[in-house]
Amino acid sequence: MAITAAWPKGIFYDSMTTLLDWRTPGFNAAQSILRKYDSQADPQRFYATWYRLMAAFTLESAFGSGYQDLIERYREALELAMAYHKVPGTGDDVKAMNWDAIQPFPETLDALREQQKFTKVIVFSNAGTEYLRTPMAKLKGFTPDYVNDAQTINMSKPSPRAYNRVLSDNGLRVEDVLYCAAPQWDVQGAMALGMKAVWLNRDGRTLDGIRPDFEAKNLHEVTQIARQNPGKVA
Repeated sequence: MAITAAWPKGIFYDSMTTLLDWRTPGFNAAQSILRKYDSQADPQRFYATWYRLMAAFTLESAFGSGYQDLIERYREALELAMAYHKVPGTGDDVKAMNWDAIQPFPETLDALREQQKFTKVIVFSNAGTEYLRTPMAKLKGFTPDYVNDAQTINMSKPSPRAYNRVLSDNGLRVEDVLYCAAPQWDVQGAMALGMKAVWLNRDGRTLDGIRPDFEAKNLHEVTQIARQNPGKVA
């Protein structure tokens, strides 16, 4: 066993809620829907239910027949969240989601530029091509070394096939990269494949499941972790 001289050879990122703030427009949509139906449901709890159900449909997509369109996942999850919180309406209320409002987190651009000085920056999203292109274009003057999505390859994370496809496209092995994501299931999926991983815990959430190798509050901390070269065994 040997220690790699330069590690990581790439930082492998999720996009949704990791590089890009999908939660704020999602929460705003939840508030708008509750106002529309004059519901007394708590917006935070309603959105949390909607988000958890979205994660469940994402897992179904990953281990089922292939990629399911993001809008359809949002729609189906919304219908179930409405039923649970006794909010009238239909999946058509997914139109309240303003996709154009999705923005990179404040530090995303500077952090990725700094990381690209010493390693590859790899981005793979379950969002789908049309939902990824617009917010990523807001990272003015920055181009990832690799960017792809589940719709293009018909594979969703956390399926091992999706992670392996991205690694293969970049000529990398699991031991070559540092994985980073905000969703816990995504981090743990990468770890199950053998990647070292950072859980990006911006909001001080409670961990549910296997503890990741590292935890960070923002992308600048991810830069620090990568620069420290923890001595990955190859």
